[in-house]
Amino acid sequence: MGLNICFGFLSAIVGISIIASKAIAAPISYSDLQAMMYLNHYGYMNETSSKSSSLIDYGSLTIAIKDFQRFAGLNETGVIDNETITMMEMPRCGVKDKVGHSNSARRKRYALQGSKWRVSNLTYRISKYPSRIKDHLKVDKEIENAFKIWSDATSLNFLPKKSGRVHIDVMFEMGEHGDGDPFDGPGKTLAHAFFPQYGGDAHFDDEEKWSIGSYFGTNIFQVAAHEFGHSLGLSHSDVKQALMAPFYRGYDPNYKLDEDDMLAIQALYGTRTDEGKGSTKLDAEEDHTSASHPDTNDAPDLCQDSTIDAVTKTENGKTYVFKDEL
Repeated sequence: MGLNICFGFLSAIVGISIIASKAIAAPISYSDLQAMMYLNHYGYMNETSSKSSSLIDYGSLTIAIKDFQRFAGLNETGVIDNETITMMEMPRCGVKDKVGHSNSARRKRYALQGSKWRVSNLTYRISKYPSRIKDHLKVDKEIENAFKIWSDATSLNFLPKKSGRVHIDVMFEMGEHGDGDPFDGPGKTLAHAFFPQYGGDAHFDDEEKWSIGSYFGTNIFQVAAHEFGHSLGLSHSDVKQALMAPFYRGYDPNYKLDEDDMLAIQALYGTRTDEGKGSTKLDAEEDHTSASHPDTNDAPDLCQDSTIDAVTKTENGKTYVFKDEL
């Protein structure tokens, strides 16, 4: 009897110890880890926080979740509820929602990244077409229309080129494609683009089912128009109906700039004038002199950015910025 009592007492102590240890070092659930990686990727959490798979600052995670929920227009619960998970699973742009310093308490409106082009005539080229669409002329027209949505509102002009150097290079790529930000296959990240300060190029995930004028698949025009906003210097907007909102809402036959988008792009490049309409081939194909380089006076200094590991410039004039592990 005494032995049984002693054994039972020891078992109880061991059981309490196990429960206590679990309470002190609770394992991270899959949803917590997944959310932490997502929030880090899109700029809501400090990068060092997400690199520890065994320890996590739940206070920082709760703040980051609320920040994301506020940006996405959800109830700010600070909890990874079904509504938040559904939003995190939505197809979207791969550019961070929070770029540089921002006031999370600001009223809903557009955001500017900090750099812009110093010329109004910009050239572009489609270096790699989507593999699923064989009619390249149709793709050309969709990309042209995506640029036009911005030129109609500003003094900017866009001219396609088949060869030579361009301001904005458009490419449909799969997986790892040389910029350190690999695509993840169908769904989730659809595309990403670089701000003027980093070259302005736009990359699209070629594993997506790209479509033209259809409710099926992912519409090239809509995603391209959004990405070119980044190429021109715009960050994501927390205005749900804005073109620069990060989430893909599905095909919209009446897709156009929201007032928020208009205010954003015109804050950088002004309004459309008669003098700005049209552009001659000579003007648009001018050599890339210092005047055609992006204006980065208000942009963060790369040399002072501790998250940048290396910067290199290739023979064709492109600049690549490397972050995290090389």
